[in-house]
Amino acid sequence: MVLTRVGCHLCETAEQEARAVAASDRVSVEIVDLDRSDPVVRSAWTDHVPVTIVDGAVVSIWALDPGRVRSALARAPHHTPSSSQLWSAGDDSPTGMEGRDR
Repeated sequence: MVLTRVGCHLCETAEQEARAVAASDRVSVEIVDLDRSDPVVRSAWTDHVPVTIVDGAVVSIWALDPGRVRSALARAPHHTPSSSQLWSAGDDSPTGMEGRDR
């Protein structure tokens, strides 16, 4: 999952990079407009977009690092080359995520 905001050039770059990683690793990615998300999530991350989350853990903020995303995908228990997502399907929202300081 990548939390983004309309009009944010870093978010636009992160979205393109996330889609490239997803395509090459055959996984899906969810792009979430932070301004249309849950108010608690918006409040927690408003100054940190883009935020990249893999399997419920924050992988990066302010810039997407494809290498870190791939490493996180490799460690994710839900990851399979053909059916995984960049976030855990069981997670309803990114609140309470581990590793926020990354």
